[in-house]
Amino acid sequence: MVIGFWIRSLVQRKNQPVLNLIIIGLAAGYLPWFFLQKRTVFTFYAIIIEPFMILAIVYCAHLFLKGSRDVKSARIVIALITLLVLICFIYFLPLFTGQVITYDAWHQKMWLPSWI
Repeated sequence: MVIGFWIRSLVQRKNQPVLNLIIIGLAAGYLPWFFLQKRTVFTFYAIIIEPFMILAIVYCAHLFLKGSRDVKSARIVIALITLLVLICFIYFLPLFTGQVITYDAWHQKMWLPSWI
């Protein structure tokens, strides 16, 4: 989504330094991993990308609020999405913290075959 806004700003020739910073940070942190797709990659390597992902999410929320006619409804949508992310984080927290869980609990958290 952020890339779409960035491309639009380039087409319209509008310089948006915040958006440029977010895109450069995401690209610098993410693009090198395209060369290592066949290797095991651990999630703690993504810590470099995290600040820019947070900035991108906040930027998209800002654009959503700014472009919305009904600000109250937009805030509710953003709050619900934030709640959904929090619930998902809590669901995966045992994996993030290395807790001992049963095999069935672990297997339930493996949503995609490539995660195993």
